[in-house]
Amino acid sequence: MTISKGVSYLFIAIGVCWAYTQGGLFGALGIGAVGYVVYDFFLQRKSWLPIGELALLLGGLQWIVSPFFSYIAESNLYRMSQPCDEYMMYTVSMYIAFMTGFYMFRPSLSLSRMDLIKTCSTVGKLSNILICVGLLFMFVPISMPALLFIKTLVINLFFIGFIIRMYMKPEKATMFLLLALGIQLLNSIRLGMFHELLVWGIFMMMAWFNIHKVTLKKRILIFVLTFIGIFILQTVKSTYRQAIWYNDYSGSKVELFFSLLINNAININEVQSETKESTVARYNQGWIISRIYANVPQKHDYFYGRTFVDAFNSTLVPRFLFPDKKGAGEQSRSDFIDMTGYQLSRGTSMGLSILGESYGNFGIWGGIGFMFFWGWFITKVISLVDRFSKKDFLWVMFLPIICFNLIKAEISMMSVLNWTVKSFLFVWIVIYLLRHLVTHLQPIVEDNDDKYLDE
Repeated sequence: MTISKGVSYLFIAIGVCWAYTQGGLFGALGIGAVGYVVYDFFLQRKSWLPIGELALLLGGLQWIVSPFFSYIAESNLYRMSQPCDEYMMYTVSMYIAFMTGFYMFRPSLSLSRMDLIKTCSTVGKLSNILICVGLLFMFVPISMPALLFIKTLVINLFFIGFIIRMYMKPEKATMFLLLALGIQLLNSIRLGMFHELLVWGIFMMMAWFNIHKVTLKKRILIFVLTFIGIFILQTVKSTYRQAIWYNDYSGSKVELFFSLLINNAININEVQSETKESTVARYNQGWIISRIYANVPQKHDYFYGRTFVDAFNSTLVPRFLFPDKKGAGEQSRSDFIDMTGYQLSRGTSMGLSILGESYGNFGIWGGIGFMFFWGWFITKVISLVDRFSKKDFLWVMFLPIICFNLIKAEISMMSVLNWTVKSFLFVWIVIYLLRHLVTHLQPIVEDNDDKYLDE
C-alpha cells in the first residue's frame, strides 16, 4: 500500500469514528461510504470521465454529508424534518444500494487515454466547428420555450470542441482549459448564472487530469482549492444578482463581479459564518428528502411508481398520443408539492432527487431495490455509449452532454429522463452531420508512441 492510499484510508477511518459520535451507526456508515466514493473518484485514471463515480460523489455529498452537517449546525434556513438517526437509516440504506448497483456492473470504457489523443488529432476541423457553433449560440437571443432546450444543447458543443482540442494537443491542454472556462465565466457574469460553469468546470478538469495523468495528491489539492473558490463565489452571487437583475445596474458587470469577489475574499471572516450556513443549505438535498419521509405515508399514500410512469410517458410518448401530459417543470413542481407537502410559490420549482422520489413511490424496501436498479441503469447508459464509440470515438467525447443530468443529485426522474433521451438523439444527429457533411470516419491510429505518458 502506498503512503497516499494509507493516508486516504486513515482520513476515512477518522471520519467514520467522528460521524459515529455525532450521528450513530448509520451516520458512520454513510460518511464511510461517501469517503470511499470520494477516494475512488479521485483515483480514476483509465476513464477520462468517470460518470458513475461522479453521480455517486454528488449524491453522497448532497444526500448524506450536507444533511449531516445541517443536523450538527442546526441550520435555520432549511430545517430537517426527521431525527438524524431515522433520516440516516433510510438514506444511507438506499445510497449503499445505489453504490452496489453501480460497482457490481461498473463498465470499463474501451478507448484509453492514448486512443483519445491519437484519434482527436485527426479531427481538428470538427473541433473548430463545434467551438464556433456553440459560441455563436451563447449569444443568440431565443425566447421560445420549445427552442431553449435545443439552444442549451447546442451551446454545450462549445465545451466538447475544447475537450477535443485538449486531447489533440496535450501540451496545450492547460491553455485550452483556461480559455474555455474563462469564456464561460464571462458568459456566466453576463447572465448571473453560474451552474453551467461549475458543471462543465468539473468535466473539463477531469479531462485535464486524464491527459496529464495528475497524481492523487494534486487532484485532491486542486479540488480543495476549487471548493474554496465555490465558497467565495457563493458569498457574492446573491448581492451580484440583486444588482444586475433588480437594481438596473448600468456599469461594467465584470468589474462589479470581481470587485465583490475580491472584497469578500479579503474580508472572508466577516462573511464566513453566514455563508457557511447558506452554502450547506444550498447543497443540502436532505431537507427535501426528510420532508418526504415525514409526509409519506403518514399524510399521503405511497405513489406506487406514478411519478416514474409520468416521467416515462412525458419523455417517450408524443404529445398527440398523450395530449394531457405536463411539461417537465410543471409536472416536477406538482409532484414536489404532493410528495413533500411543502407549498411552493408560483414560478418556483425544486427537484425531489432520484433517492427521495424512490422512497416516495415505493417506501424504504422498494426504494432500496430501485436505487440498486438506478446504479445498474447508469452503467448501461455508459456501456451503450462505449459500444457506439468503438465505431466512432466521437460518442465518448459527447458523453458529458448525454450524462449532464444523469450525474445530478437534486433533480427529478422526469428531468433526468427527458434530458438523457433527447440529448442522446441530439448527439446522434450531430455526429451524423459532422461525419457526412464535414469529414469521413477516421480510424484509431495504431501507434505505440506514448510521448505524452508523463507530464
